[in-house]
Amino acid sequence: MQNGPRRGFMSIMLVPANTALMQQPPWADRPSGTTGSVVDTKSGQVMIVVIEPLAGSIAPPVDGSQARAIAEELAARF
Repeated sequence: MQNGPRRGFMSIMLVPANTALMQQPPWADRPSGTTGSVVDTKSGQVMIVVIEPLAGSIAPPVDGSQARAIAEELAARF
């Protein structure tokens, strides 16, 4: 993804219901500047969206509130 000089990539994970997440938050071991959101779906699954900046980028391409909006929109489909 790119938003002007801010570059990075987005990971989207749909985790089955009743699956323990090993890290809290799931992006805790990622590079500085990484953000994300964890949202429950209607079916009990968990939607995880992680935004990670690329090396040399001034910031990730979207912020935490935008990651949350993406996760909520996707979670509504499940």
